[in-house]
Amino acid sequence: MTTISTPTTIAFNAPLTGPTSPRPLKQPEVSRPDPDLGRHLEDISARVDRKTIDYMMRHLDSEESKDYFKKIDTLLTPDNIRRLASGPNAKSHIKALAHIETRFNSGSLAKISGPLEWKHVEDYRKAVEAELFELSLSLFFSDGENSFELVRGFLNKETDQHILHAMHDLRARHKRLSEVSTLVKNILESVQDVEARAQDWRKGMRSV
Repeated sequence: MTTISTPTTIAFNAPLTGPTSPRPLKQPEVSRPDPDLGRHLEDISARVDRKTIDYMMRHLDSEESKDYFKKIDTLLTPDNIRRLASGPNAKSHIKALAHIETRFNSGSLAKISGPLEWKHVEDYRKAVEAELFELSLSLFFSDGENSFELVRGFLNKETDQHILHAMHDLRARHKRLSEVSTLVKNILESVQDVEARAQDWRKGMRSV
């Protein structure tokens, strides 16, 4: 898979303050779009195919998966989405953003996370059944005096907590990606609405 670098952070130079400052005051710089945002967007857009998302959702604890989702969270902020959809090459950027929005909407993700969650449920069910079988054997061969302790020990035992944690992490990631999809969708609709209004205004001015 193609490795991409993390989008650079846009810096702001704050003015120097203080009566003893040896240097003259500097005016804060105006925020400028990161020239690499478009490249990062294209890289991410190329890696939101179902196969890649399925792999990353299956290996949420891997460094590769953590890096993948971190880059998505870093790139797809409200400010960056607006800059990409309104700045240079907006047409191609909007197409890439729309592709990401489609891949990350809840319905598309459910086709991937649903089977994975069901597998976690089945794994947990099998683990509980194995514990029940072990308890049954222990009760069968016990002298009866420690039956209560055996049952209490079973009830207090945390069966395969890693499976429950995996289910929680999967749901959390699904929710986060769905939120990204909704954010992209809402901003694209807003940008397109503004552009449509501007076109109507220009048409009206030409007809005057």
